[in-house]
Amino acid sequence: MTYYLKSAHGQFLSAREDKSVTQVKKEKAWEKWLFEPTGNGTIHIRGAHGYYLSARPDGYVLQAPAPGDHEVWTLVPNQFGKYALRSAHGTYLRAGDSSEHLRLNATPNCTEWEQWTLILEFESHTSFIRSAYGKFLSARDDRSVNQSPNKKDWERWTALPAGNGKYLIRSDHKKYLTIDHNGNALQIDNQKEAEWDIIPSGHAKFVLRAPNGHYLRAADAIENFRINGSPSAGEGEQWFIERTHPDK
Repeated sequence: MTYYLKSAHGQFLSAREDKSVTQVKKEKAWEKWLFEPTGNGTIHIRGAHGYYLSARPDGYVLQAPAPGDHEVWTLVPNQFGKYALRSAHGTYLRAGDSSEHLRLNATPNCTEWEQWTLILEFESHTSFIRSAYGKFLSARDDRSVNQSPNKKDWERWTALPAGNGKYLIRSDHKKYLTIDHNGNALQIDNQKEAEWDIIPSGHAKFVLRAPNGHYLRAADAIENFRINGSPSAGEGEQWFIERTHPDK
């Protein structure tokens, strides 16, 4: 799962070609970080050049060519939707401000400057949402939702942060995706009934969980590729999300 990491100073964690790390104002290719689960609740964080975010015992932060003991991280959530990144040494990734030349290091403290906002690569950008059957989530002008083989305007969606780690999924018609009490997927105006959890499920896939706890489901050809809600997440509830214009 690819993220941008925004510091307490509104800057983005950036992987440089010389294996250093810094903060920059704009999120582009070098500011993408791939979170790779290790299987025991920790992650490796791989930068755009294939190197791994690394914290040394003395607090020095850099990129390493391969993941080892120094490249293991744990995400520690706080109550405001942000995260601290805890290293294998029990220290936290800290972003300095402009008076410190935006320096990065690892510190035993976990206060404001150790808090990071995780931004999904496709957040606030128009994206196509592809089902397990190779078709695209499509917003029709009658507020219904189905699957389409096309990648055109009606297949464009924008994931907008709604707070507390949830998202609004807005169609090209400026309506919001939801699942009603009958399990039907549709577009509505009320944002409060359209807040989703976008949950990584591995191999660049996501499941989308609606406010009622049901998962967005794509049916196969037998069911005419309908879209509805499901109480559990299986193959039909897996989605790929791709930005319409990467790095723009």
